[in-house]
Amino acid sequence: YHECNVYQKKIYFLRHSIHKLEQYDKEIYDYYLKNKKKALDDWLYLKNIKPKKKKFDYVTYFTSNNDEYKFTYKKPTNQRKIIEKLVNLNLIKYKLKIRVHPNTKNKSDETKRYWDQLKTLYPNIIINYNEEITSEDLCRKSFLTMSMGSSVAAESLIFDTPHILIGNQHWYANLPGYYQCSEINFESYLKKFLNKN
Repeated sequence: YHECNVYQKKIYFLRHSIHKLEQYDKEIYDYYLKNKKKALDDWLYLKNIKPKKKKFDYVTYFTSNNDEYKFTYKKPTNQRKIIEKLVNLNLIKYKLKIRVHPNTKNKSDETKRYWDQLKTLYPNIIINYNEEITSEDLCRKSFLTMSMGSSVAAESLIFDTPHILIGNQHWYANLPGYYQCSEINFESYLKKFLNKN
């Protein structure tokens, strides 16, 4: 249950190695194709089970490809501004990680140069498009994940890692376990969330 078409209510099952989706095959076919009502009941049941304590190292922001939003939203969320603010935040107990979307390798040279420059400036924060670090691993090690509408939100919630959506570009409005804030106030929202939890 990974890639969802943002513009139509369709779900696609992809096998990008970076996401290790074969681990979800049984969940996908048993739950979502055979019995959707049972899937929701099970999800809500699992959300109420206290998970075993795990060590959290990161707060991770998963980037999206801007061109996927430009022709759908009149004023898409400004991801560059979000990243600029994030790298200057003090998260106290957690290390910030920014995971560049792996599909960036198929984008323009200009787009790749932008991320390559950021990687040079923030080598300990940026995980670039050509680095083999899975979203699963990051979700498991993160106290919290964020995006401006990435499909990684569902993956994060599967691992009981809360997800903050910045803005309103999303398809998972009805999934339990995610939070939403505006592009303007996300810094204060994030700080309050970390202090509260």
